[in-house]
Amino acid sequence: EQTTGTHYDSTPNGKNGTQKRNDDTPGKIAKGQDFDGTNDYIDIQSLSSPTNKTFSLWIYTNSMTEDFHTLIEFGNDAPFFGLAIYQSNWYLFEYDKSCWGKTSLSTGQWYHVVYTSNSGTNTGKVYLNGTEDTETPAKANRETGSGMGIAFHSGDSYFNGIIDEVRISNTDRSADWIAACYNNQSSPGTFMSFTNQTAAGVSKSGAYGISTNNSKAYGTINNQSVSGSITASEWNHICLTYDKDAGGTDEIKLYINGTQSATGDYSTAIPSNNNNILLGDMVGFSGKMDEIRIWNDVRTQQEIRENMHRTVTPGSESNLVSYWKLNESSGTSAPDSKGSNTGTLINMTIEDWVASTAAFGEGTANSTSSFTSGTATMGTFSLTTTNSFDNAVDITSTEISNAPNILPSVANQLDDRYWVVDVFGTPGTYSANLTFTLSSGYLNTGDAENLKLYNRSSNSDGSWTLLVSGASNVTSTTVTFNGVSTLGQFTIGSNGTSPLPVELVSFTGKVKDQNVYLKWSTATEVNNYGFEVERKVSSKSASSGATGNWEKIAFLEGFGNSNSPKKYSFTDEGISYGVYTYRLKQIDNDGTYEYSKEIEIDAGKIPNDFILEQNYPNPFNPSTTIRFAINESVPTSLKIYDVLGNEVEELFNERTEAGKVYNLEFKAENLSSGIYFYRLKTPSRTIHRKMLLIK
Repeated sequence: EQTTGTHYDSTPNGKNGTQKRNDDTPGKIAKGQDFDGTNDYIDIQSLSSPTNKTFSLWIYTNSMTEDFHTLIEFGNDAPFFGLAIYQSNWYLFEYDKSCWGKTSLSTGQWYHVVYTSNSGTNTGKVYLNGTEDTETPAKANRETGSGMGIAFHSGDSYFNGIIDEVRISNTDRSADWIAACYNNQSSPGTFMSFTNQTAAGVSKSGAYGISTNNSKAYGTINNQSVSGSITASEWNHICLTYDKDAGGTDEIKLYINGTQSATGDYSTAIPSNNNNILLGDMVGFSGKMDEIRIWNDVRTQQEIRENMHRTVTPGSESNLVSYWKLNESSGTSAPDSKGSNTGTLINMTIEDWVASTAAFGEGTANSTSSFTSGTATMGTFSLTTTNSFDNAVDITSTEISNAPNILPSVANQLDDRYWVVDVFGTPGTYSANLTFTLSSGYLNTGDAENLKLYNRSSNSDGSWTLLVSGASNVTSTTVTFNGVSTLGQFTIGSNGTSPLPVELVSFTGKVKDQNVYLKWSTATEVNNYGFEVERKVSSKSASSGATGNWEKIAFLEGFGNSNSPKKYSFTDEGISYGVYTYRLKQIDNDGTYEYSKEIEIDAGKIPNDFILEQNYPNPFNPSTTIRFAINESVPTSLKIYDVLGNEVEELFNERTEAGKVYNLEFKAENLSSGIYFYRLKTPSRTIHRKMLLIK
């Protein structure tokens, strides 16, 4: 997509190409490069041919009047090899002039061309439009080639046409992978057929990784893998542990949804290297990820089970190395809330930030083991069998009482909490009574018939199903439902109309774009004058806790007297980095008051340097927002320039507040369409970014 200068490698490997007088034009995917067949080409001297390899590209031929048209070549001088078109047929060629391939191509249409090779089997294969070319049978692996060129061969034999999406991999991709790439890129709007191709979710090349396809998850250490089954179109919790020298050998274990699925012993340790950690495969992974954690200890099965659905506090976890919460909702980076390994989003947009529906949030977890019959109490959840389990099982109950993920939505939900009950083993056929313990004020002892129990499977993010209508027993703090024969996720609803005193049944908060969104609700209200919102702010370190003084920041008027649920919300806008604690002061009409529970919001650590984010939206019309933050109080300016370097507007020119996040709106009603630049400047550093105005 360049018209001048350098063609940038989209991976972190930095294998950029030097442009030789070619032009950008509409390609197969967005823009491509149009080569004139005379002297246009791209030179990438820094890239040598991998031993095991796949290279692929899209081509569109304008003319085939010459005998030989080079598409891609490794090795500018002999020995060399590559792909080319010769007298309307496409070929894989070698430096000694030997070629193979007979498939005829036509001008004026797109073709997807792929070559793979494997040194272990000493074979190479070629594919055209997602299918192995039977006219070009497998040949010996080609390992020669230092330096790479696109659209030329040793300075001559230029290509006349368009080339797009050139990809080089240091592995031989499978036929399924190649077919999926072709189908998806050829017709992304209609492609609905997915091959069972494995794609990395978390990986460090040459060391370890976790990958998945539609039916399995794989844990890999030093190129040796174990696997287990997963369920497609649902959330799956995957954990890989590595115990160096366990019992004299190195041991790897793979856990899927808390159950050990596979194990293996290896004689070689994880090799040390400087390769980047990738969250999501560069070309293959399609799906959602949440809550990625790396530890420098071997997590036990019990620790894995009790942390599957819960947030952890980075500062209190001594063995936690990195923790990507992926709660940012915007921007181009994924901060590491434990360490300093902030990730950069590659080829992703604001639409790729989505609300997570995983069964996950703040709360507590408790477990019992080898349970068959009787009563098992696990925190605020207990189970009493009326028909025993067929086999002994382990059970973990997690009460999820708060954000960050999406909370249940059922008719007249009693409060913002739910329970995830994971059963490890095969319970068989059984019947049980379930008891849930809630805080005082949630329940009315005369309202049993109006209470409802809703259910869904443990790793599901789908809709809730009414399981039991009417409780068997209710106290001021407990509710029991009888005759339950399935476990999973549970939440409680009510259609009761009995009057209750003023009780706060939920109080939650979440941070997004440096705004804190608070929500709370009441079941009923009597003489409720209203709520004061109070806030306590920490220092700028997100791990130090909120240590300041309480301050009133808002007041919301109450409903006075009401027998129906009421909901409230308040937004604390433009907060800085740090830890914020909030509470509500509920005030009666006679002046008496009481405080709610406190909730803590982690707004992140102050940046080590300073942050200038990509404007959003981009492209824009007619306005866009530019966001930045600096870790010190210094004179700072933010200015807008056109492509000729002329200053268009100065948005900011004052001393910054250390750690404060600034969101500035740029309005361009009076400007013409085109590329503009914005520059953030302090006495010690300057950063530029590009934006596009389209009218």
